[in-house]
Formats: sequence, structure tokens, C-alpha cells
Amino acid sequence: MANSNTSGNSSIKKSFELPKYISNTVKFLEFFSGNLALKFALKLFFSPIKFKRPEREDKLYSAARKSILKNNLGNDFELMVWGEENEKSILLVHGWSGRGTQFHKLIEELLKHKWKVISFNAPAHGFSKQKQTSLLEFTYCCLQITNELGPIDFAIGHSLGSGALLNALDQGSNFKKIVSIGTPATIGMVVEDFSKLIGGSPKIASGILKHIENNFKVDVSKISSNYLAEKYNPEGLILHDAEDADVPVKNAQLLHKSWTNSSLHLSSGLGHRKILNHEDSISRIIAFLESDVA
Repeated sequence: MANSNTSGNSSIKKSFELPKYISNTVKFLEFFSGNLALKFALKLFFSPIKFKRPEREDKLYSAARKSILKNNLGNDFELMVWGEENEKSILLVHGWSGRGTQFHKLIEELLKHKWKVISFNAPAHGFSKQKQTSLLEFTYCCLQITNELGPIDFAIGHSLGSGALLNALDQGSNFKKIVSIGTPATIGMVVEDFSKLIGGSPKIASGILKHIENNFKVDVSKISSNYLAEKYNPEGLILHDAEDADVPVKNAQLLHKSWTNSSLHLSSGLGHRKILNHEDSISRIIAFLESDVA
């Protein structure tokens, strides 16, 4: 494992701070009715925040070949493709409350290296009218893209997007190399951190996990990134910032321990989102992807 010389910043904050009234509401509801509190928490958990696309990404978005696809739930999502058809292809998957063009500097560099870049804005993101989505729906979008465009050997995921790629492996995709950036190791850790964020008790976290298992008919441990990385063990590069306030660095360490065919690089001072387009991150990603690639 190598360490970056990026200057540290111990005051890095979360990408988005929830308004105080949300935690107050959760605590108030829990006091009177655990069921009402859980219902409110579940609505928050499955509802991403739609951030406006910044102007710095507009040119890249305009340059994309765009189309609308449907996943196997029948929900629309926006596909974006850059580069020529006869070039090596790579799939980029954004995280929760993110967008495909969030990788703008990385995409520009990949295009310089003659990659065809494929990304999308997931349901309930971008211009989607949908309000709620899930990790598994992200996965279904990845599968639909490979159904439409053919096999894709290389992929990059940010946060939940990496989890979607690993779940896609479990449903028939065959990514040879995966770059995982700022990724939660387990669904349990995601839910625990979310419950604390909204001011909920351990009962809220337990209720969310039970809902996921019952509603999606899954074992949460078996859709977690660390389990799937160990099971399929593709060649991997894990990038994570030591001061990530959204997904604590212990997630990267646990994921790397399970993913024996991966290398881990920890940066410092970049947080959860700046790491995506940092010069050192991009250089490492390009070197990893292009080794042994014709």
C-alpha cells in the first residue's frame, strides 16, 4: 500500500449535512412510535438528494451520446457514452446522490487514452422524476447497459456505485478490473452510519436492515461489497481518503482485507468527493487500467 503526499485536512466535513430538524423529527417520532420513526427513516434512506449539475460539467454532458434505457424494474435511466465505438470500453458508476459527469476530469483523461467511456444517471438522479431507488436498482442498470452494449471488462465505481458493480458480478457480469473509490464495505455499516446521521437509535438501524432483507428478498451480508469482492476477487484498485467523513476509512481497510486481488491506496485531505478527480487518483487509475491492456 502506498500513501499519497496530499496535504491533510482534519476539518473535512461530510458531503452534505442533514438539517437539524430531521434528527429532531426522528427522535420525536421514536419517542411516541417506533413504527412511525422507522417509516420516516426508510423514506429518507431510499431517497437520494438531487444536486444541481455544476457548470464545469456542462460541456462534458453536452458532448455525450445520450439515450434513455429501462432497467428490469421498468424504470428509466439516462445513458451517456463518450469516445469511439472501436475503442476499449469502461463503465463508470456514480454514488448515492451523484451523477455520471461527476467523474469529469477522469473521463477527459480516459478519452485522451483512447477509452470509450460509458456512464449513466441512475433512477431518482439527474433529470429522473423518480423519487426513490436502491443499491440493487443501480445494479440492474449496470446489467441493462451490458445487455445493450455487450460485455464490458473494466469498471470504476464511486461509493455505492462500487457496490453495484460487485453485485453485477454476482448476477453475471464479468468485469476483469474494478476501481473502487470511497466504498462502504458492508450494508450493515452503511445502515449503522445512516441511523446515527439521522439521530436514530439502534432499533432504527435494525428495522432498516430487516426491511431490506424482507422487501428485496436478500441476505444483506451477501450483497455487501466485502463479501462479493472475496467471492469473485477480480483485479482491483481501492482508493479511499483517510479523512473521508461520509464513508470512514475502516471500510476500505475491511474491503481490502477481503479482496485479496486488490491494492489499496489511501490519500489524505480529499474527503469523499474530491478524490474522484484529483490528479494523483487519476494517474493511479490510468496506470492500473492500462497495465496488460492492448
